[in-house]
Amino acid sequence: MTTIEEMQREIYRNGPIMVGLTVWEDMYNYGSGIYSPTYGDIAGGHAIRAVGWGHDENGELYWICQN
Repeated sequence: MTTIEEMQREIYRNGPIMVGLTVWEDMYNYGSGIYSPTYGDIAGGHAIRAVGWGHDENGELYWICQN
């Protein structure tokens, strides 16, 4: 899967998918809500499970994930 649409289709049809993300230093202070990097350097990578998606009040796509 290489596109957002392919990822959404896979989740819709078959359930959660495993994904990787780049973790920034500010992720260590993340508590809740929609995460978006705001400061720091790249700290490494992390594997998570994407279970769904949505759009915020500005129409921005976000992914619902489990650690």
